[in-house]
Amino acid sequence: MAAPATGPGRNGSRPSRPRLREDLVWSEQRDASGAVWVVRDPRADRYFRLDARSGRLARRLDGTRTAAEAAAADEDPAGALDADELDDLLEDLERLGLLEGSAAPAGPRPRLSHPLFLRLPLGDPNRLFGRLARLAGPLFHPAFVAAGCLGTAAAAGLAVANFGALQVAAERLLAWPELLCLWIPALVVIALHETAHGVACRRFGGEVHEVGVVLYYFQPCAYCDVSDAWMIADRRRRLAVLLAGPFLEAVLWAIAVFVWRAAEPGTPVSWCAAGIATTSGLKTLVNLNPLLRLDGYYVLSDGLGIPNLRSRAFRYLWARLRGAEAEPAGRLERTVFVLYAPLAFLFSAGLLVWFGAWLYGVLLDRLGGWGHPVFWAAVALLLLPAAVSSLRQRSSQPSASTRTAPR
Repeated sequence: MAAPATGPGRNGSRPSRPRLREDLVWSEQRDASGAVWVVRDPRADRYFRLDARSGRLARRLDGTRTAAEAAAADEDPAGALDADELDDLLEDLERLGLLEGSAAPAGPRPRLSHPLFLRLPLGDPNRLFGRLARLAGPLFHPAFVAAGCLGTAAAAGLAVANFGALQVAAERLLAWPELLCLWIPALVVIALHETAHGVACRRFGGEVHEVGVVLYYFQPCAYCDVSDAWMIADRRRRLAVLLAGPFLEAVLWAIAVFVWRAAEPGTPVSWCAAGIATTSGLKTLVNLNPLLRLDGYYVLSDGLGIPNLRSRAFRYLWARLRGAEAEPAGRLERTVFVLYAPLAFLFSAGLLVWFGAWLYGVLLDRLGGWGHPVFWAAVALLLLPAAVSSLRQRSSQPSASTRTAPR
């Protein structure tokens, strides 16, 4: 039986015999920095990543000994934490609510914390995706994957050869009622894309408790929260979860191209196929762009073994520009940070400038002189919450040994 706490710790309130919560779920993995532990907090639905030394120590905090005694029991004395590192780790664990009796708030993450990324959850699909995962075994077979890749390549050649005709068919869909043949199939494909993510996550041992709608850079999209894929130790399976959606959409796009080419022009079947062939092709390219926080970004981040790539790259480059001390990083991480941060900044800034110019023109056209104050008020309403959210994240950033896992 775990011994009770025997008194305050160094901070005056922490028990001298801290005990880690027993309901936490642990997964030992490897990333660009080496061995790591990913921890799931089921109460708050949050994930954290600890380096190997911190993870080993945290798992020995069972309430029967002091933190110093737990650190001294490390099987690798050369990798033991010193007093300052130990206190930083305990402070992080306490603040994040991972120690028994810690007062850190638990509960769902805020959905409206950033004006450029707003989420509206619609339900818990875990049981449904579990059933589908048991039925979808053949879709994960290498033969199906190979056939899908070959079919997509053949469809790409067919689309290029008939690009002019496909463009004419797509323009026809911008009129009513043909617009329904563009809109409805696009919604179905989006739903199937997100379902593929969820089914893959359930098949490889993860759970999926949330699907919904997200407004990302002012564009409505669907989403499926497969954060539990970070508990899958095999990186190839995690990448399969991330690629399941784009792969299925690419297969659907290829089928649509073949159907459009074979169908009689001017029929609803031809219109629907043309709608999928135009929207899904462009959307897949955008979705795989690693400079946006979509599937391509997470594939790049996990493929390189660099969690939270975007935020860490921005912090690293900003520290270097200010001449401040940057977070410890390996050679690969430093190279990626220096390359990724400027590209992501320029791309995001370009999107915002483009959207701002478009909005400014629309407001001036519709409101005349009132368009100027309305535009700048909209800019303030967007930028101020973003700045506040950024400052809050920076002030609550854990030490280098404890990071919030990517979502």
